[in-house]
Amino acid sequence: MVEPSFGSDRLAYVAVEFAYQAKKDRAVLSFPRDFSPVQIGIYPLVGKDGLPEKAHEIYGTLVHKGFAAEYDESGSIGRRYARADEAGTPLGITIDYDTLKDGAVTIRDRDSWKQVRTEIKQLPQLLWAYFHHEKNFEDLGQLMKG
Repeated sequence: MVEPSFGSDRLAYVAVEFAYQAKKDRAVLSFPRDFSPVQIGIYPLVGKDGLPEKAHEIYGTLVHKGFAAEYDESGSIGRRYARADEAGTPLGITIDYDTLKDGAVTIRDRDSWKQVRTEIKQLPQLLWAYFHHEKNFEDLGQLMKG
């Protein structure tokens, strides 16, 4: 019988150590996009005015399409982004007041903190292509300034 000097727990520790970064005094787990336990965070900008309902609708659609998504509406949007960064969630989708008017959402990249604006109806196809390495983040929508 062969007994290796390492176990799966050590491999997990190495993966976490490799992925851990500090960015502007913030912990970030930069797991590769196909390794992250949660692929997408869904965040209504505020918990009123129809934004949570729209966010739940998008969340349901993405989960139904097979994405590992997490819904969060507690605390400020900045705190939600920080929690997602610490958990290693590659993309955050924010539903804001403009979403109710134009049918588009903001997608935020965990590693660069860049944001793009994308139509809701295109999300499943774009996200599938992103998580299958057919598209990069910048290909997901119109880059936002700021």
